[in-house]
Amino acid sequence: MRSLKNVDIILNAQTTEVKGDGSKVTGLEYRDRVSGDVHSVALAGIFVQIGLLPNTTWLEGAIERNRMGEIIIDAKCETSVKGVFCGGRLHHRTVQTDYHRDRRRGESLPERLRSSDSHQSIRT
Repeated sequence: MRSLKNVDIILNAQTTEVKGDGSKVTGLEYRDRVSGDVHSVALAGIFVQIGLLPNTTWLEGAIERNRMGEIIIDAKCETSVKGVFCGGRLHHRTVQTDYHRDRRRGESLPERLRSSDSHQSIRT
């Protein structure tokens, strides 16, 4: 993706506002997590939440989590607390159907971007 001329990848960005005209995305405002500076970018498409950490800090000390904050579960989705289960994208196990679907989407992305006339920006 870095080799595509119509794609910008900006790291350490926290999305603060997605702008639109009611039918499509027209821009993005983000805060640089390192400098704290706020930037506004006009664009035609965005990818957000790459590398997103789950909001599980409130479970600290109660349920076992890994260093990324993902909840540790067993094969039956049970957490370190008996009778407490976790689903969705908060746990450490890859859901195979999501993995394969997301992989196919990711593999086709560079070709879709190459064929696009607009400049795309990726914020992470």
